[in-house]
Amino acid sequence: MLTGPRLQVEAALFDKSGMWSFIAFLGFVLLSVGVLTVIWPLPALRIPTRGRAVVVVIAGLVVLVIGAVNAAPPQRQVAEPKVAESKGASEAPPPAKAPEWTRIASWDGSGIKDTESFETTSREWRVSWKTSREAFAGAGILQLYVHNADDGGLVSLAANKQGAGEDVSYVRTKPGRYYVKINSANVDWSVSIEEHR
Repeated sequence: MLTGPRLQVEAALFDKSGMWSFIAFLGFVLLSVGVLTVIWPLPALRIPTRGRAVVVVIAGLVVLVIGAVNAAPPQRQVAEPKVAESKGASEAPPPAKAPEWTRIASWDGSGIKDTESFETTSREWRVSWKTSREAFAGAGILQLYVHNADDGGLVSLAANKQGAGEDVSYVRTKPGRYYVKINSANVDWSVSIEEHR
């Protein structure tokens, strides 16, 4: 149960919100009347002309938007509790450094190539690649196949691109030894393996 000053603050917030909701409702009524007048004029009732009805529609929209925007409940800030400092206490250690993507292998070239093996220590790593110096627009092709170095099994198709470009593909697999089979034509390429460390 709310009592005292907090009850008064909550009541004030409700009253303001209720007022703006009512204004939004009035805007909706104005908008409805204006639209009905434009669509279905009733000359016997001496409803304003279409030009005036359009003004009523616009006024209704304005009042509706103002009421709806202001009827939204205000954002409340929550105060964080203060921690009492004790004398002689050691300072808190600095926050841990967020892991960054670290390059563990890279290759540049053109044509077809099987890379040497590289070893990953995490369950997620990525293959970044870029192509350049395409013979003519649309002539270049790059395909990157990631294979397990121990049994030769295909792990991922990291890229299959026609034309120049660059991108990153993520590989999710157990830590281990892998290699990349690079298949390209009419384009130079740059490929790198990066791991979160």
